[in-house]
Amino acid sequence: MRLTRGYTVVSNDLAQHPTLSMEARGIGVYIQSLPGDTQVGIKVLVGKLPLGEVCIASALRELERHGFLGRTKERLPNGRIVTRTVWRNHPGAAALAPAVPETPPPPRRVPPPEPVPTPEPVPTPEPETAPEEPETAPTTPVEAPSEAPAPARAAAAPAPAPAVTLPAPVNPDNPARRRLAVELLAELRRADARLLLGEQDVRRLAGAVEAWLERGATHQAITAALCANLPERPRSPAGLVAHRLTVQLPPRLAALPHRTAFVPPDPFTTCETCDRAFRSPTRGGHCKDCAKDENGEARAAGPCGPTRPRPPHRKIVCVPNLPFRDVSSDRSEGPPVDDAPPTTLEDTRFGAITVRLEGQERVEIEGPGIPPVSLVRAPGSEADPQIRIGTRDPEHLTLTIDGRTSPLLPAKGRLTRSSYRVEVEHEGARYVLVPDSVPGSRLTRDGTHLGDFTADGDALVIAEWQEHVDLRPLDASVGYALAAAFGTGAQPMWMMIVDGVSSALP
Repeated sequence: MRLTRGYTVVSNDLAQHPTLSMEARGIGVYIQSLPGDTQVGIKVLVGKLPLGEVCIASALRELERHGFLGRTKERLPNGRIVTRTVWRNHPGAAALAPAVPETPPPPRRVPPPEPVPTPEPVPTPEPETAPEEPETAPTTPVEAPSEAPAPARAAAAPAPAPAVTLPAPVNPDNPARRRLAVELLAELRRADARLLLGEQDVRRLAGAVEAWLERGATHQAITAALCANLPERPRSPAGLVAHRLTVQLPPRLAALPHRTAFVPPDPFTTCETCDRAFRSPTRGGHCKDCAKDENGEARAAGPCGPTRPRPPHRKIVCVPNLPFRDVSSDRSEGPPVDDAPPTTLEDTRFGAITVRLEGQERVEIEGPGIPPVSLVRAPGSEADPQIRIGTRDPEHLTLTIDGRTSPLLPAKGRLTRSSYRVEVEHEGARYVLVPDSVPGSRLTRDGTHLGDFTADGDALVIAEWQEHVDLRPLDASVGYALAAAFGTGAQPMWMMIVDGVSSALP
């Protein structure tokens, strides 16, 4: 019966080869039965034939040694290197095989010389220039076809992505900002697992992030810009981040108008007689009530100015950032709180932070590496001169963090230190600023001690952060805002009781 389909013609040179092993003959017949452009690697053949890798590799080397198989390395246009396998039915005809592919290239190069007759009209002026003209004339058409396939290669060449010039900060000497930029890039994988960067990429891209921070971009804004509309599987997360940092670099903001120079008030000192706190340009001295001598005459060198009689009704209250304060029942006698110019503080962890106080109506906190925070007192509400923001009533206060309103709950402020605590709820986190010493207060997030704050009531806020704590830019925004608005520190209750009793005794 003659076969009309499903058969393979095998040369006797392979089937009856005197030295080839049976494994090599069988694999050779199998390869010859396959259609063209079929993968015939060792692992592919292991999955198709009941033989091991060692046996198949030995058989392929045997076929290659006797000329039935040829394997060469080739580079694809995309740069990938592959192995091309050529099967020969008749190894003796292998010598003729190179002549066959060599004949087609000459026909491909023959068409370019065909335009040679075209420059014949040119040699009419001079016979000597005639040979020069044909030499230049064919070169132009010959180069055109040779360059024709070049655009196809050039189109594939830009695949590795061109070099990108990253933006750099104007003032690179800022360790705190550099540390914040490194932390931002390292934590991108928390915002999106696809943006996992190596240490070298983080160090290389940190300068570009510093340029963003220097132009006023916040930590959250940079993270959102780098994580927005990501491809499903980024080929190069570092290249993607570098491209966005370069192309989407924000413009510089115009400088804010500066207010008149601010003259800070005299610092607080303690009376040498009654241990009360009062403002004085020098340390020590006596308060107004103690500025009299035993004869009732005013002291000559009293730093407190003229003496006035002690009011009949007086009470002692614990004010944040003061050991204690003797306040008359008439609250209208307190000094007015003026606007303070913007004060720029250098935080050890988050760089430059600006504190802006507008009387007792508004407190604003902003900085290149933290989200902006504003605390506003309702217009028309009664202002307490002992509190920078004017009140501890949450109904008259509005706290805005990065454009969103957050609940604020200040305690009433009685005798104990805990009564001066201030609580904030934002994005599921609970912040508490509570006095823990006479000058300072402790900031916690969900019970974790983040740092200690000290404020003088005049936009000067000092933060001492805890080591080995996972800090966030939001921690600095909330801590500086609460410390600037409500002050820090308070006396313990026992000290207030002692002072009250001692002042009540004749």
